[in-house]
Amino acid sequence: MGRFPIAAKPPLILGEEASGLIEKDGAGFNAGEKVIVYGGGLGVFRDGTWADLLAVPATLVRKLPEGISFEEGAALSHVGVVAYGALRHGELKAGETLLVLGATGGVGSAAIQLGKALGASVIAVVSNPESASEVRDLGADHVTVLSDGPLAQAVQKLTEGKGANLVLDTLGGEFTGQAFSAVSKFGRLVHLGAGAGATLTLHSPDLVRNASAILGFNVFLQSPERLGKDHDEVVALAAAKKYRAFVGKTFPAAEVAEATRQLESHKVAGKVVLTF
Repeated sequence: MGRFPIAAKPPLILGEEASGLIEKDGAGFNAGEKVIVYGGGLGVFRDGTWADLLAVPATLVRKLPEGISFEEGAALSHVGVVAYGALRHGELKAGETLLVLGATGGVGSAAIQLGKALGASVIAVVSNPESASEVRDLGADHVTVLSDGPLAQAVQKLTEGKGANLVLDTLGGEFTGQAFSAVSKFGRLVHLGAGAGATLTLHSPDLVRNASAILGFNVFLQSPERLGKDHDEVVALAAAKKYRAFVGKTFPAAEVAEATRQLESHKVAGKVVLTF
């Protein structure tokens, strides 16, 4: 659709991540071994994972942890690495409060779990009451619904007036300002998406009053070494049952057009997965 200016020009096979079976022995992996593939610009700078067969460097391959399905394995890496990197960029510490905007999305659902794994208390923000149970199941300590009233007031009440130490913002638009009004003294907001609008609305006193900060995060600016370490951490947390991919819907590859329409509509919570 032309909305991702850094991507290679078509024709380009899409897909940034996958899981499956090793086809041929090599680089420490054996034929038939269950693995996850992610990184190296797949689906962005080079042909990606929406294919029957892939040839990739061994540095992009991780063993699929026991007890995790191919569908969950295919869905855990990208959103997990993005969320983990954003939380690291925001310097989330154990004992702090994390506010997650877009909590039912792929990155948001990952951030809830990873925030808990890092020792934070997590407040999940959802757009409708029907989604509350889904994010509670992911480990959120509190859930607030945007339609229930001013977000800052809800967060202040839940934190006994202290505010959130860190906000993970995948929405943008007016919601960035609403969440920024809810940060604590010296609080941080990490902005990494604009699902609700590319123009951010902020209130100047919120920035000055709490000496707070807004940080941008772009996973594609991370070094390969840093991405590799973050991927290792995410897979290890998945193996330890502290993180799981939130798969919203699965489609056969032949229905890829409908799968992308569902993704674009934002009607599916969690990740959309193709099976081959």
